[in-house]
Amino acid sequence: MSREPITIDAWATYVSPEGAKKWPPEFLHIFNKYRCPPSMTEGQPLEAMLAEMDAAGVDRIVLSAFFHGGQWVPRNEEVAALVRDHPDRFIGAGTVNVMQKPMLVAAGVEHLVNDLGLRCIRLEPYMYGDGTVGLPPNDKHYWPVYMKCSELGVAVAIQVG
Repeated sequence: MSREPITIDAWATYVSPEGAKKWPPEFLHIFNKYRCPPSMTEGQPLEAMLAEMDAAGVDRIVLSAFFHGGQWVPRNEEVAALVRDHPDRFIGAGTVNVMQKPMLVAAGVEHLVNDLGLRCIRLEPYMYGDGTVGLPPNDKHYWPVYMKCSELGVAVAIQVG
């Protein structure tokens, strides 16, 4: 039995107009440097993101939560709600603060998967370093994430560039 192939964008963040106001100020220079589209800096209605997906031939995206400097864009719970509302378009990815005590990190992953229904944990090493160099992927702070994701059978996505 063969299936029709589909196109999945493996790393995307939905930024609403309200969410765009929450970006940490230190991120604005990054957005300018890489000429990010207004959808990142100003946000956009969800319908516009879905229309962009359709225009680009993208069937589904792994929709990710983002946390940095005490600010969420969007929160894990928002991602879970979007996945519930559009299960045919979104696969949910959440994030945890790996700098917490290991048992809290593991419990956080379990909550994201079992309670919110997310299917991937997103890690961004640069957020856990000194602002210039992030923690390497084999750092002990990630071990609770790797252990719990392996136990629960969910993916880990690591941004390395």
